[in-house]
Amino acid sequence: MPNVAFLSRGLRGGLRNFKLAPLNCILSKGWSSFGAVAERRESDVFDAIVVASSPIRAIGGLVPDARKILTKAAKIDELRVQKVDEAMVVGNVRGLDLAKLANLAHRLDAELTGLKEAMAAQKAELDLVDSLQEERLNDLLHSHACYGDLRERYLAKFSAVHFKVRTKEDKEAIEEGNLAAHWGDAAFDATLYTPPNTRTDIHVFQTLYGVLPCDMEQISE
Repeated sequence: MPNVAFLSRGLRGGLRNFKLAPLNCILSKGWSSFGAVAERRESDVFDAIVVASSPIRAIGGLVPDARKILTKAAKIDELRVQKVDEAMVVGNVRGLDLAKLANLAHRLDAELTGLKEAMAAQKAELDLVDSLQEERLNDLLHSHACYGDLRERYLAKFSAVHFKVRTKEDKEAIEEGNLAAHWGDAAFDATLYTPPNTRTDIHVFQTLYGVLPCDMEQISE
């Protein structure tokens, strides 16, 4: 398993940090080059990253072996200076590749989080639309039922006046029709004051419902 040495050093000198960690540990935590060193971003700090591999001889010798192979790689390998994301990085080829990979993983995680948040917001918006549509459907069904009660009342009264016949069912139909006819519906009544409707006695609506017809649209929404 490759080992990685992180060395953070100020541009004006002075050793900041030294960390030794296996590569799979770094990638699993999604560290960026700065995150692996000091988990902070400072303009006067750069990262030195060296990656090297050595055979496993004994578990107890991993740390000493890693220090030797990394020190050797830092002396022998060609070191380059490169800006990765917002961090200034000095390292061998494998070290720079690791820094790029870690920063790419960090950006992908951030983008994934953003997408999840956007999807959650869209779902909440769709749920609200569905709720409003269901409420509107219930209103329409209720309006249809009320209109049916009105027509039932009309037919029952016609029968009573012209044929002198009023059954128990007709009496109930008239009572239910009266409730439907005299029950207020501010949202619908407000539409009677907007074109192409021509009702103009706004004071009647305001006295009945306490608001102006033009205000009912905002209240309904």
